[in-house]
Amino acid sequence: PELQAIEKLKQAIAVLRKWYASFHEVKRQIAKDSENSGMAQWNFERKLLFDKTTYMAEACETLMNMVKTSHQFRNFLGKELQNVTGDSKAIEKVRKEVDESLRPIRTLRFSIFDEMYNKMWRDVQERYQNQVLSIERRCNSLINESFKK
Repeated sequence: PELQAIEKLKQAIAVLRKWYASFHEVKRQIAKDSENSGMAQWNFERKLLFDKTTYMAEACETLMNMVKTSHQFRNFLGKELQNVTGDSKAIEKVRKEVDESLRPIRTLRFSIFDEMYNKMWRDVQERYQNQVLSIERRCNSLINESFKK
């Protein structure tokens, strides 16, 4: 499911970025045509046109990075690490921590795409980053302990 989520998020980012590029391409073409025909320029307030989609693309990128990080942890915490450390219980415990790290994102009660909730979204991101640091420490500890044996 993580790889599917990453792919969907990539598509969403591409669509949101394409809007910006398409608008400017059409605007450029209209400006070129207006030079020849004497038509008025095509001017709109940038903030109204792009702030929301830019914010949404950034939220998608953040979410995609979170999912990628969790996916990388899951790959790292696989059979090979179990073979190296010989401690499948400890690895399973860390894998559960990885699963738990995304739970707040799966159960959000607000839209990450609504700037009104930006502070709450940043708080969720900060908690996630703290969990990532904790998971990294536990992974390092697993590896270090395996070399002490």
